[in-house]
Amino acid sequence: MLQINDQIGRSVEIRHKPERIVCLVPSLTELLCDLGLGYKLVGVTKYCVHPEEIRNETAQIGGTKKPEIAHIEQLKPDFILANKEENTREAIHKLEKIAPVYVSDISNFQELEACLLAIGKICGMDSGAAALLGRLKLTYGLLQAEFTASKPVSALYLIWQKPFMAAGTDTYISWMLRSIGISNALEQLGDEGMRYPRLDPEQIATLKPQVIFLSTEPYPFTPEMAKEMEATFSIPCICVDGEAFSWYGTRIFETAPYISQIAQQVRGTYR
Repeated sequence: MLQINDQIGRSVEIRHKPERIVCLVPSLTELLCDLGLGYKLVGVTKYCVHPEEIRNETAQIGGTKKPEIAHIEQLKPDFILANKEENTREAIHKLEKIAPVYVSDISNFQELEACLLAIGKICGMDSGAAALLGRLKLTYGLLQAEFTASKPVSALYLIWQKPFMAAGTDTYISWMLRSIGISNALEQLGDEGMRYPRLDPEQIATLKPQVIFLSTEPYPFTPEMAKEMEATFSIPCICVDGEAFSWYGTRIFETAPYISQIAQQVRGTYR
């Protein structure tokens, strides 16, 4: 038996190595597959789209906010992987009556590292987790090395409109921006601990970011919207791939070149 604390301080009791896993976190579904545990997945959310084949091979159990609890129970999982930000307390409370639930909470690389190593320990994949962590450190490290010596460019990263919502300083998105030499414009508000604050147009204008990023998820901002907002705020607006900036974990293997390209574009134009 393994007793382990998850990332919100809950003690999780694992009686045996998991064989039937339900994952409610799109980023971590991909990480599990890259760790070689995809064959143990019996249920994932409708937003778990990477790797592509997982949607055809694994039962879909609803969304991250409204998972189908009865369906999950029918799948008879012996381990459930959840997330503080993406899943509700109510859902987690119901799920822990079905199987042990490990709740992740990731807003930087150190927390990603801790989560990966915990998954490795729980699933009996310590060496595999260590090897995957090594690849992640190398990929993130090479990306950071391109930009850490440069003066930061200020950016506001919007994830929603009506009302406008932005990625706060205590988010993985903000950590990712800092890693490539882009400061979060919300830092000037001293909003540590605020994950996704609402902003009115006047606040956005007052922040005076050098550039506004419009994420393609969860709100599907488009290039046309970027042009309209650019005219409204007189601030350059760029649509960016939400997966690249918000999916922590092994998605970085695919998105690092894109992130580098965006950073080079922004730094070359707006610094």
